[in-house]
Amino acid sequence: MLKSKHGNAKYTVADIERQAGLEPTPQNRQERQGPERQGPERQGPATPHPEDNAVPEQLILDTDGDQDFEMSDVVSEVQIESISNYLAEQRMAVDPISPQSYTIPQSMLSEQDVSTDKTVFVVDTNFLISHLNTLEELRKLAGQFNHIIVAPITTVRELDGLKLASDKSIAKLARHANEWLFKNLGDRSSGLVGQRLKERINPSASKDDAILDCCLYLQQKLNHKLVILLSNDKNLCAKALSEGMLTVSYRPGMTAQLISQMAYSESISLGNATPSPQFSKLDFHEVANKIFNDIQAMVITIVDHIMNKSYGEDIIAINYDPKNMKDLNDVARVISKFWLSVFSDYFDRNSMRKEDWKELPSQMVTVPNSSSDLNTFLGFWEGILLKLNRDLGENDQHVVQAAIAEWKQYIDLV
Repeated sequence: MLKSKHGNAKYTVADIERQAGLEPTPQNRQERQGPERQGPERQGPATPHPEDNAVPEQLILDTDGDQDFEMSDVVSEVQIESISNYLAEQRMAVDPISPQSYTIPQSMLSEQDVSTDKTVFVVDTNFLISHLNTLEELRKLAGQFNHIIVAPITTVRELDGLKLASDKSIAKLARHANEWLFKNLGDRSSGLVGQRLKERINPSASKDDAILDCCLYLQQKLNHKLVILLSNDKNLCAKALSEGMLTVSYRPGMTAQLISQMAYSESISLGNATPSPQFSKLDFHEVANKIFNDIQAMVITIVDHIMNKSYGEDIIAINYDPKNMKDLNDVARVISKFWLSVFSDYFDRNSMRKEDWKELPSQMVTVPNSSSDLNTFLGFWEGILLKLNRDLGENDQHVVQAAIAEWKQYIDLV
């Protein structure tokens, strides 16, 4: 990896700012103060199984300073959702950030040459805690795919408080994330920068809005940048989507390579980057498996939601068990069985009938093996999802629409 001509030192978004001609003023250079430690005030939600809530065994940090981090992501969707919910509760409980209560270390305010055509990933606290290995791989790919990762003030502050969280597994994850964050903020060539207090549109914004404000600041002040929010918070992602911003949330099969290539392709389409010899197409089978798994998980979730909404407390009196709905064939059987009482209202007579659901074509319920099959598979389930999501909340509808757009982008990359 190439070293900066200025040596190793901490730096911030100000380095990007300078490239856009937005020079910081002397009064913004504050003396270093330790971040205010604000521990959680509420307990996080209980998790169903101890193994779902366990910190990955491989997540071990080397503290000698000379070795790389050995890390892994949280892969349990139950734990990922639990972490996201826990952090959302803590975000509601703590006081808003203010210039008096938090400052960025002086050593982060140093000069860095950053090209103005870089894609910017803004990382939320829940994503940083749950997917540290993915972020490390994303950081390593920064030079190849011309991107940079930004840690908002709120993320840095929340991590510091969560090190003392009453939930010990989250506290441990937060300590690992905090070590990773500050180790890489100390290296100008790392591909990671931090936000300063000055770098805000609305200084009074707090919590979710402060993360979104960081994204908007980068989007509006650095209008040649593609800004992408990395977050598992559905409400925050919905806000970002409503501002026309791309978001990335965890889905099975998600990798740093996939995220990087999708972002790079988007950057090319926007004219911010040109195809590079380093850029390569995604592996078809990897993309097909990811799209299949994403769609299967989403359809199962929505069908179960519809069943519970339709029957309410009476659902225990009917022959329905969501645990038996494990794949798309099971989904088809549920829709067929409860067609008249529930699902017929979601489909036009000329689109789908009960008989159609009794046995779907194999290419609609198995992983596609060709580009033609993949497009057919996505086209079919896109139509189904758009019909079934009509009764979802606005935020969940945004999530479905964003996922469909993301799948289409993946297909463009194979």
